[in-house]
Amino acid sequence: TVVVTGPGPLTNCAHIIHAVSIDVWYKSSAERIDQTVRNVLGKAQELNARSVALPGLAMGYGQLPAEEFATGLRSAITASDWAIDELRVILYRADDAQIVARVLGVELES
Repeated sequence: TVVVTGPGPLTNCAHIIHAVSIDVWYKSSAERIDQTVRNVLGKAQELNARSVALPGLAMGYGQLPAEEFATGLRSAITASDWAIDELRVILYRADDAQIVARVLGVELES
């Protein structure tokens, strides 16, 4: 599930869509990422969002490898013709960003 809240003190966004993609044992998978991202993008579409920033889901406590995250992400974003103009994936580590970019077939933006 996803939960929508207001932006709080953030001035450059209209909503925050909270999503969790790990189970109670902090485990995740490409399939879980796929479903979570589909839920997030679906909710963003309902909110008429044009831009979405997405962290590397399950890559912290979940310890999901970047390649599995990227595989799930690719599945979700190619599953539908989402009415989103921009999707930014925010990752902490440069090597993870390179892996995700390779799996998605895109160039990195610094």
